[in-house]
Amino acid sequence: MSLASEAFTENVIAFCEWAEGKKHSLLEARQRILALMSSIPHLESFRGAIESDEEHERRGHEGWKEDCERLSDLPFQYYNTIFDPHDFEEKEKAIVGDLSDDLSDIYGDLFHGLSAYKKGSKREAIGIWVDSYFYHWGHHASQALWAIDQFYRNNQGSEPVATGQRR
Repeated sequence: MSLASEAFTENVIAFCEWAEGKKHSLLEARQRILALMSSIPHLESFRGAIESDEEHERRGHEGWKEDCERLSDLPFQYYNTIFDPHDFEEKEKAIVGDLSDDLSDIYGDLFHGLSAYKKGSKREAIGIWVDSYFYHWGHHASQALWAIDQFYRNNQGSEPVATGQRR
């Protein structure tokens, strides 16, 4: 494996360990997302690198619900967003984003690739992570990052008192 894929794998493992933890900070969420996203351009050669039809473990709906609950300890949950910033025809109205959903979806996709990695299918794991970045978790990561950064801007860059609505 290349140095870029090894570094990305370390970032995946770190994100998953963080997501599986009992306490979560907004700053660490931001750092983990940035670490993952910054590696993607170096892994373009792994797009479509899924080598087998073997099914690898996924979180499933019940696991996703557990993940959302575990990741709901951050200072805000909901934020306004749009689905497609290039959709000028529909003049799309703002929709509600959900930070714990974003983080759970990222974790779920990374968990799927990590199950391939743990079985020794390292190239396939990178392929799963990169492909799912482009069709799923990358959208959640960029939306979450935008919401986190705006939260910090609105609160002058500190770990502020919660302003977002909780469940």
